[in-house]
Amino acid sequence: MLYIGCPTLEVARTTLAVARHFARHRQFYGAMLTGSCAYAAIRTVNSLFRPYSVAGARQLFGDLDEQAAGEVADFFTGATAMALTGWLVDGPVPLDPDGFAERLPRIQSVITGAHGGRAPAHAEEPR
Repeated sequence: MLYIGCPTLEVARTTLAVARHFARHRQFYGAMLTGSCAYAAIRTVNSLFRPYSVAGARQLFGDLDEQAAGEVADFFTGATAMALTGWLVDGPVPLDPDGFAERLPRIQSVITGAHGGRAPAHAEEPR
C-alpha cells in the first residue's frame, strides 16, 4: 500500500491491524507465501492493496494513464508484499507488528522524498 507523506490515522490503524493479523497467523501465512501456492497467495494479497497503490502513484507522479498507474502500483504493491513475506518468514520471534507497521511509511517516505515531488506527465525516453 502506497501512501504519500504522513499516513492518515485510518491508514495507520489499518496497516497496524493487518500487521497484527498476519503476525497472529504467522505460521499459516508463512507457509502460504513460500509454498507451492505462493504466487496465487501473493497475487491475492496484492489485489487487496492495489487500489491504494494506484491512488498513491497518481498522487506522487501526477497525470498517469491507466497502464502507467497500474504498473507503478503493481511495483509498489509487489514490494510491499515482499516486505511482508520477508518479515513473516525471516522476522524475529515473536514478530513486532507495531515495528512492521511503522516501517512501511518510513520506507515510502524515503521513496517520495527522493522523488522530490511530482514527475512530469510525460517523461523523456532513456537514451
